Amino acid sequence: RRPCPGGLAMAVPVVTDATPMDADVMLDSADASVAPSDAGGAAPHDGPAQHTPSPRESAKLPTAQTDPPGPPTASAPESPALDFTALPRALESAYSAYDVDAAIRPTRIAVSEVWRRRAQPALLAAPTESTMGASEQAREKQKAFDLLDALSRSGALAFEAASLHVLVAATHQFDRSLMGTVISDSVNPIEKLERSSLIIASTIHDAPPTALLHGEHRERVSKFSAGALLIKATPLAASHK
Repeated sequence: RRPCPGGLAMAVPVVTDATPMDADVMLDSADASVAPSDAGGAAPHDGPAQHTPSPRESAKLPTAQTDPPGPPTASAPESPALDFTALPRALESAYSAYDVDAAIRPTRIAVSEVWRRRAQPALLAAPTESTMGASEQAREKQKAFDLLDALSRSGALAFEAASLHVLVAATHQFDRSLMGTVISDSVNPIEKLERSSLIIASTIHDAPPTALLHGEHRERVSKFSAGALLIKATPLAASHK
């Protein structure tokens, strides 16, 4: 320990085989050992002696390291929800574009006021049938919504697996009767119905018509029923957009 100008005492360690890392630690330990001195030039020393780690010991001490922030991870894209209310409009667009005979008509289903209910009160019990009027239908509907509200905790829990049945009706209408279509018009009604079925199925399932047919039927359907549809490599709804 030797006095420095200005009344400061600095401890200069002697290092013979210092590495770059030792030099950095040496400067840190030298700065930490600076203390104010008295007029005589010696630093006062009160209390127990403190051990100053050597540069080699300081280099072995663990240091806190922080990893650099990595690139943000991209989350898996969520599949878009299917809007069932848009199906009738999509079907109408497909009919107008690909039904050259304009034979497909949208159909409205009207249910009767009295329903027939088939239920099973217990797992091993025999199923029973009963009739339901307007008041019974409203009561059973309210029971179903109350059950959904209880299972989902008022919408706080999501249903991971559920089945939703949507009924969309369409009618293929011929200008003549069946015998008139076959004999007078010399038209095979099966071929016309196959084309209508491909138009509807491709729109609802969002798949190209070729993916909806088995390989052994593609040549026949392409030749007699819907040759213009099988050249579409995309769903009819997407290609029509």
